[in-house]
Amino acid sequence: MNLRWVAITLPLAAPVSAHAFDDKQFCAAVQQVVRAYSDLRTSLAAYAAAVTLREAAQTSYDAAFDAYLHGVGTYTDVANEQRRRFNSR
Repeated sequence: MNLRWVAITLPLAAPVSAHAFDDKQFCAAVQQVVRAYSDLRTSLAAYAAAVTLREAAQTSYDAAFDAYLHGVGTYTDVANEQRRRFNSR
């Protein structure tokens, strides 16, 4: 479903007669629906990006900690990755 589909089908699916609203009110209602749908899509995309960032920070921390356990990484690397992981939440 895209914004164009919402803008086109909403007027066709409205159960209220055309006389109940004037054109200005109807256009305002359609704009609100389209804006709300756009905001929803934007919020879902932002959430997906945040989840990806959190997963990347966790992977980076795990790698730094594993390197520290095997003697090839420093505690500073682990502390930095832990801070980044915390900030990504």
